[in-house]
Amino acid sequence: MECFTAVFRVRSALEEEAQYLRLGRMVLNKLDTVPPDSDVDSLTSFEELSTGTLNGSHSEPLSINEFYEIARIAEDRRMYYEAVEWYDAVIDLLEKGGAFDQSITDIMVRQAHCYDLHGDPANALRIIEDAILKDRDGTEELNELMDYYIHSVKNLGNKDPPVEALSRTDIIEYTYKYEALCRNDYVKSASELAKLKCYRQKTSIPYRPADVEIVNIEPRIALFHRVIHESEINAIIERAKRILTRSVVISRNGSATLFSDDRISESGWLADVDDPVIERVSKRVEMFTGLSTRILDRLSHAETLQVLNYGIGGMYNYHYDFFDETEHKWQVADFMEGSGNRLATWMFYLSDVKFGGATVFPRAGARVPVVKGAAAFWYNLKQSGAYDFDTLHAGCPVIIGSKWVANKWIHEIGQTFRRPCARDPSL
Repeated sequence: MECFTAVFRVRSALEEEAQYLRLGRMVLNKLDTVPPDSDVDSLTSFEELSTGTLNGSHSEPLSINEFYEIARIAEDRRMYYEAVEWYDAVIDLLEKGGAFDQSITDIMVRQAHCYDLHGDPANALRIIEDAILKDRDGTEELNELMDYYIHSVKNLGNKDPPVEALSRTDIIEYTYKYEALCRNDYVKSASELAKLKCYRQKTSIPYRPADVEIVNIEPRIALFHRVIHESEINAIIERAKRILTRSVVISRNGSATLFSDDRISESGWLADVDDPVIERVSKRVEMFTGLSTRILDRLSHAETLQVLNYGIGGMYNYHYDFFDETEHKWQVADFMEGSGNRLATWMFYLSDVKFGGATVFPRAGARVPVVKGAAAFWYNLKQSGAYDFDTLHAGCPVIIGSKWVANKWIHEIGQTFRRPCARDPSL
């Protein structure tokens, strides 16, 4: 996913003319680079890119040269499995009669090299064996490669399995689910779907019940409809535009904020005191959730409102909103010191997105579509205070349009009687 989003990182976030770029050569001409790997594939297919069709819209298709360049960028970024898939697309076009200055076996050799670099010589050997069957004229070089990979496979068998094998398996599984959820191809079972419902919920505003759509049961993920007005959305976006900067992530040891290809967006923070509109929508979060959102000089119950804009290619790789207190001291503003972890997340959707941009939960198998004027809500911590790892979530790449959201993170302090702790650690 890093490669595709890297394409758009520099220019597309705020440039108005970039919001509805056609995929394909227009991207190349506009941004002087290419849209590689699985960010695109998570929302569409190689066939659609090669024919110029995307979600019913038509554009100039990517050429063989562009597919190849995308694969090379993925390879250079050490995204070897993604590179193999893009090389597969090159081979498919060549088999259909496409013109290119390299042969099918040349591309297969590159695929084998990618597998080998990823520590998978068995698949590299399989690719070379297939290449030998296709190219009888180049068997000397291919036979040398085959001997090399046979030797690598034997040596691999004598080594202990890597410690990180399980986590790598998890990553592969979550990536698969992430891509399927972004494409809206992941379907819950009939028993799961039967538990989902929509209803009207009483709030602390007597005349304003909430229209709630449950999109997942465990963890409970809800979409609150019609919770922010058009005039409020416009005011928030206009104020945020003055302060937006490129989003960062916290380093693993908590010592620094870093730019990362895992997060392609621009963000800014708006305090309640900045504008009556900000204060009003923050208070509304409290009224809908029953949780305190008070901002104090110290030990605040919630963070200030974070506004984000994701332009074309904008995304956020899967992550947790809670922070690991055992691993590092999280960097927070002075008024948040001692306020505990991020108990819950409330995310306003401030725009519609024509294609892409959904919020997905790979572990839970849940997908929240972008609905302007609505807000997603979930708890990051279980009632016992334990981390809820099933809240792993991601923002899918924006393919057509511009996505605006506003996050309100509610902390543990101030919620003692609003969400009492449970003694059972499983709750």
